[in-house]
Amino acid sequence: MTAGIYNMTIEQGATFEKTLTIKQANGNPVNLTGYTAAGKVRTKYKSTTSVIDFTMAFPDPRTDGKLKMSLTAAQTAALEARNNCVYDVEITLNGTVQRLIQGQVDIVPEATK
Repeated sequence: MTAGIYNMTIEQGATFEKTLTIKQANGNPVNLTGYTAAGKVRTKYKSTTSVIDFTMAFPDPRTDGKLKMSLTAAQTAALEARNNCVYDVEITLNGTVQRLIQGQVDIVPEATK
């Protein structure tokens, strides 16, 4: 499976939530029982440190193929405003890693503090 491309914006000081629905080629949801997930934002792909790690959760039931990535308002408030960061999200089962989605992230400043 090739990772999808989705560019997004994270707003400083705002709660960030995105729910992905992972489907098989036939359109049926993937059963995510037993999977783990990870997602990171970096300033560039070769960076050795992440800007922030997403909190990843599998809403019940896992058979619906849903994966929620989130950041709290406090976490986004602590981010430095910047453009053209990169991110990806991967799932793992029994040592096999699949990248689901990737793209660019702009972190936009907050005026209301």
